[in-house]
Amino acid sequence: MLDQYAGYKSIKEAAARWRKQMEKAPAHLRSSHFLTDADFKKRLQDAISKIEGATIDIQGDSYIIKEE
Repeated sequence: MLDQYAGYKSIKEAAARWRKQMEKAPAHLRSSHFLTDADFKKRLQDAISKIEGATIDIQGDSYIIKEE
């Protein structure tokens, strides 16, 4: 049986990696780039919507980016 969510990535893990990277950023960039999981999800959707031929499928706390 195939896992229906194979290939999906965790929004929580991706947002946590982003926050960890921002800890290394200069102080003036940190506060404006701290993202909650919900903020990360919204920004990810906005960014993907600008890429021609790319869509994002979000299932709960997981996502996959599809390119046509």
